[in-house]
Amino acid sequence: MSWTKQLIQVAYGVEDYQVSGGPGWLTSDRYVIEAKAESADVGKTEMNVMLESLLADRFKLKLRREARDFDVYALVVDKSGPKLRPLKDGEASGCGRDNSFMCGITTAAQLAKMLQYTVGRPVLDKTGLDGKFDVLLDFDTYASRGQTPPPDYDKPSLVTALREQLGLRLEPQKASFPTLVVENVQRPTEN
Repeated sequence: MSWTKQLIQVAYGVEDYQVSGGPGWLTSDRYVIEAKAESADVGKTEMNVMLESLLADRFKLKLRREARDFDVYALVVDKSGPKLRPLKDGEASGCGRDNSFMCGITTAAQLAKMLQYTVGRPVLDKTGLDGKFDVLLDFDTYASRGQTPPPDYDKPSLVTALREQLGLRLEPQKASFPTLVVENVQRPTEN
């Protein structure tokens, strides 16, 4: 089941912050989309075009495109230099998972993408680091969610962890992104 706003994001290949306008039910009403492609060889691009068509037809969706400025963070290399361990060809990340760290991320671009969900705004990879790395970032996830940690919980802040563990930092910046403004949308028609 998906919210209409999520369907728009998938169809047009944009992030949540790149869709604005429309009624409140875009993020509260959930729908199940059942559809069959004419061929099993249909790729992601063709599927997205079909979803765009479905939204226009069944939801009467009309969008306007415009550029908007956003507060973002640039993920950059700290003055101390990067502390990322490169992965060798065919090597997988060697870390386990729990709810207090990110790991298994292999590129700086993937790390930036994951960080945007933690910091609540877009994060742009401006590290200039190419290749794959064994990324382990252990930080205070309670603080990042605005929660109080248990008394014996001792993890560094995200800012400190990025600098000390990975040799990276977040710089506040402004950036312009294409956005989709919902001009018209209706609850879907019945089959």
